[in-house]
Amino acid sequence: MTESDRRIALDRIREARAFIDGRVNRTPVLTSRTAAAVVRAATGVSVADDRLYVKAEHLQRTGSFKARGMTWRVATLS
Repeated sequence: MTESDRRIALDRIREARAFIDGRVNRTPVLTSRTAAAVVRAATGVSVADDRLYVKAEHLQRTGSFKARGMTWRVATLS
């Protein structure tokens, strides 16, 4: 599979977003300077603007990290 085979057209992303809207909770993006400092101390790598960004998908009603993708995949099955 080539890189171009894995690309998803922007219109498909927008279509999925419109379908999923209202079916899946919006979850916050949390940030932590402390976590970024731990990463830097452990690896020597500085992340972003010295903040680690984490999408809080565990706050979905399902407790699942894959609610958006699963909802869209099931909706597009033949």
